[in-house]
Amino acid sequence: MKIQGSVVYLLMGIAMFGSSAGAEAQCPIDVEVTAARPAYQTGEPIEVIVRFVDRGAAGVRLSYAYPTLSGLGEPGIRFEPTGSLKPAAPAGATDQIAPLMSVPAGGNIKVSVFLQRFLSGFAPGQYTIPWSVRVPCMGPTGHRAGVVQARGDIRFQVAAGSPATLHAVFANYAQELETADTFRQREAVEALQSAESPLVVQYLERLPQLGYRQQAFAALTKFRTDARARQLVLDAVKSSPPQDVLVGLSVLRAWGERLPEPDLKSLLERPDRMIKIATLQFVAATGTSSDVQILQPYVDSPEPDIAGAARQARAALLKR
Repeated sequence: MKIQGSVVYLLMGIAMFGSSAGAEAQCPIDVEVTAARPAYQTGEPIEVIVRFVDRGAAGVRLSYAYPTLSGLGEPGIRFEPTGSLKPAAPAGATDQIAPLMSVPAGGNIKVSVFLQRFLSGFAPGQYTIPWSVRVPCMGPTGHRAGVVQARGDIRFQVAAGSPATLHAVFANYAQELETADTFRQREAVEALQSAESPLVVQYLERLPQLGYRQQAFAALTKFRTDARARQLVLDAVKSSPPQDVLVGLSVLRAWGERLPEPDLKSLLERPDRMIKIATLQFVAATGTSSDVQILQPYVDSPEPDIAGAARQARAALLKR
């Protein structure tokens, strides 16, 4: 059965900017929020298209950071959990920069977001999910001119899939990674990061090479029992680049797993200050009282931040 997934709502500003009520101006924008397809399979990223449509004569500029579309204190897009769905665990930071996105007069722009960024627990079944949008719009001189907001529902279904079809979905997004269009590339990264099937792990390996190390390892936290994911994380912890070590430790910490004593000592003996501190914090989070001896050489370090991290770790372990 085909399920209609499109709902169109008028974005309404609130009164006039600078009025006695202190509310903001109306922005002449409509919003369409639709499921990209009427049906998905378990484990694949559920793509939702958000389209901003200008209904004025001058065009409008919006300011939002991908992938939550938040900016200037506004929450961007939100989805309400219904039925057995739950809010998703944090899946890595939103992009820090909220660029100005121009909606041409009488035209539109669209952006794809993926529901697993916001919600988890998509079992086979039919879904009706409420959404809301609140995004700031900007004036011609770059100042904030108002806020646009809307709400509605999206509808789609989820069905059991197969490894072959999941690989096809992931391979398609992997091809998008190679585009010269940075916005399309960022959406493909988000799609792979949002996937809930461990079959995506092999496609995540490309992300660090493109500058998306944080997104790749944030995704790996979902796949603790997958052998390939575990090997990628352990290889990162033992690698030379400090940034790989740091993200590897963060995943092991999220998994609640310890490292063998020789590995901890090896990390603490490395000259990089940030690796020492991250390792001490890792021991504090995952170690036991038997690990106190590993910390002793660093408790009296001449570097205050290293000594402080070692003392905090020792205090945490002695309470266990």
